[in-house]
Amino acid sequence: MYSKVTCTILFIFCLQTASGHQEIFAQGFYKDAYILQKQDTVYGQIEWTDEKALTLGITFKPKNDTATQHFDNSNLEGFGFVKEQMHFRLVPVSIRVNGTPVETRRFAKVWLKGYTELYKVALQVEEQDANHAFYYILKKDTAFYTLAKFKLYVNGTYIVQNRYQGMLKALFQDCGMITNNDYDKTAFQDKDINEIVTRYNACKNPQMVTQELKSSSKAIVRHGIETSFNRYYSPGDNNISQSQGYSLGFFWDIMEPDLSRRISSVIGVNYMYMYYYNKDVSPKRFPLTTAERNSFNDRHYIRIPLLLQYNFNQSFEEKLLPFMNFGVTSILLPKFTYGAGFYYKNWKAYAQVENLGLSYNDYKIVSFAVGYKLPRKTDQ
Repeated sequence: MYSKVTCTILFIFCLQTASGHQEIFAQGFYKDAYILQKQDTVYGQIEWTDEKALTLGITFKPKNDTATQHFDNSNLEGFGFVKEQMHFRLVPVSIRVNGTPVETRRFAKVWLKGYTELYKVALQVEEQDANHAFYYILKKDTAFYTLAKFKLYVNGTYIVQNRYQGMLKALFQDCGMITNNDYDKTAFQDKDINEIVTRYNACKNPQMVTQELKSSSKAIVRHGIETSFNRYYSPGDNNISQSQGYSLGFFWDIMEPDLSRRISSVIGVNYMYMYYYNKDVSPKRFPLTTAERNSFNDRHYIRIPLLLQYNFNQSFEEKLLPFMNFGVTSILLPKFTYGAGFYYKNWKAYAQVENLGLSYNDYKIVSFAVGYKLPRKTDQ
């Protein structure tokens, strides 16, 4: 009876907290910024959101004004965040939607400035190709060139086309210091692209220093509610016991795009109810009387998982996103935890093992969980 009342109260609390969290999240968060209109600079604040949303447009509040204005690629030349030193400019870009090339204009983050300029543009979910959530844009003289990596369907199979390498070879052919092997070794990632563009700029104009605009992207966060069914397991007894329980709580899955697009941090807080059949306890480790073995104990825990997660896709927005993770779960003391699972659209499912000691033969809690990702403002 006590456990049922506790779970009911906790469930109501979770629903109330979730709805409150959504209301706070939907209010938006603004940072000091500027916009460029017809070469005029206007200062104020811009809503701080992820680059996938910023590439299409912004919500702007002029200085000393509470009214908001929305700008897109039809009425804005660029914008930037002052403190973060993050600058966006409107550039032409060639994207592919379901394999079809589309010419459009997007706000791209300024990455390098020098003899040539490099930009980075985030892609929408339906535009993401070859497991990449962005393109690079190179400006040489007055022309803009899209550096991309495509996944093509040829003769019944998918192949990856490193179009960016061929584009770089063609654009940089007037510099003999860069060899074909250098292009072939250039991976489609910030470090490699930055390096080869910087080398070309130095080749063409050694007196001009290429400026790398350091900026921090907004963290991408999946957050939601989850519940699990838990079983007690003793490797020494080589069986899954009848001792079991349930949990309910919240999770936050946080990725820092500037650090890695595959590694994320998972933080959670949940309530777990477990009841233990004493007959499942190893008699060699815990000698009990017959009466004690025929009884059971129940336990109530507040747990805080802290996990490092590897995602098998680079985009957090993929419909199917498998992952594996490991870390610790704090009950009374930190317990080593590892598991694997997947996201599918807004749903999350995984299996996880918590080791209750330092040895492999120590008792474990095996969990099977499902979760639901609550929408962010930009998802709505």
